Amino acid sequence: MSGNKAPKAVSVKSLRDKSLAKLVRKGKQYFDAKDWPNAAKYYVEAWNREPDNKDLLVIIAYLLTQLGVRQQAISVMEYALEANGPTQDVLSVMGQMASDMSMFDIAEKLYRIYLTQFPEDPDGYNNLANSLGGLDRAHEAIELLQQAIPIFPNDHNLWNTLGHQVSIRDGFSNSLVFYEQALSIAPDDYRILNNLAQVHSSLNNMPLGIEFAERSIAANPDHYEASLTLAFLFLKHGKLAEGWKHYDHRKDPRRQISVIYTP
Repeated sequence: MSGNKAPKAVSVKSLRDKSLAKLVRKGKQYFDAKDWPNAAKYYVEAWNREPDNKDLLVIIAYLLTQLGVRQQAISVMEYALEANGPTQDVLSVMGQMASDMSMFDIAEKLYRIYLTQFPEDPDGYNNLANSLGGLDRAHEAIELLQQAIPIFPNDHNLWNTLGHQVSIRDGFSNSLVFYEQALSIAPDDYRILNNLAQVHSSLNNMPLGIEFAERSIAANPDHYEASLTLAFLFLKHGKLAEGWKHYDHRKDPRRQISVIYTP
């Protein structure tokens, strides 16, 4: 599944004073480094000084989601939605939070609103398709993606999500061609690489599975799913030390369930 885009950065030109702009610049440095706790510290301090800045609220909600504090994030986003209306960032972040908590019925509604207002954004189709898949409506998701891909043929996220939904409906072997098309567009995308690792694992092609999992981790060392995929591949090969090492990523706080999917 493809993740949503992070909210846009707050323009320092819109801020009231230089000290506030300094806080936002510092927060953005940590944000870009994916140091969520420190980024949140600076953005919350900035918002405390300018509480009517709704752009700061959206970023804070996103950071709370990354930190796993989702109930607080929902409260922040509800306030932002009420105060700001259904802007692109608000709808995107709220949809992401709903998806993260497996509230796919809510995510579907949000992304349908999103598509109505922003039909030129391929992410809207991609995220709606993922929501439909979460509701066990893979056939509808595939139909939606088949409509979107001719409009956005070079969007790797759409091809990647199509592969994911086809794997659910028709099996891993039928999804391979779509993942390979996604990879040809974005050869370093860690999500596509991890999906290919799972496909080759399911097809008992362990060397290729390990290769793609390791490439996924190299592309994004912080992504826990690829480490879990690699853990199972190593364990299947009897490489227990390597397998248990990567299996520690099951403790990642971003994971919402304790049951781990076995490719």
